[in-house]
Amino acid sequence: GRHAAAKRQYSLRMVSGEESLALSGFEHNAVTPLGMATPMPLLVSERLRGLADGTAWLGGGEPDLKLRVDIRQFVASMQTAWPEVPVVFADVVGPERK
Repeated sequence: GRHAAAKRQYSLRMVSGEESLALSGFEHNAVTPLGMATPMPLLVSERLRGLADGTAWLGGGEPDLKLRVDIRQFVASMQTAWPEVPVVFADVVGPERK
C-alpha cells in the first residue's frame, strides 16, 4: 500500500526469551515499548489508525499488565519522550492464514 514500509527498512523476527529480556529489559509476555533497555524503532500497524475508537492494547511491563492507549496520544507521547526513537506507521502484514 501507499503507507507500506519497504522490507529493507525493517527486519522482524522472534527472539528467544533471554534475548528479548536482554534487549528490552522485560520478560516474555511483558514487553512494552515504554522504557526499553535498548531503544529501537517502533513499527506500528497502519490499521491501528483506522480503529473506530482509536485505541489499542499493549504490554505494560509485567505479564499480567496490559495498557489501553489512544493510538495518536501514545505516538505523540513516544515522540516527545524519546525523540531519538523513530515511530513508523506502516502496512505490517503477516502471512495469510488459511
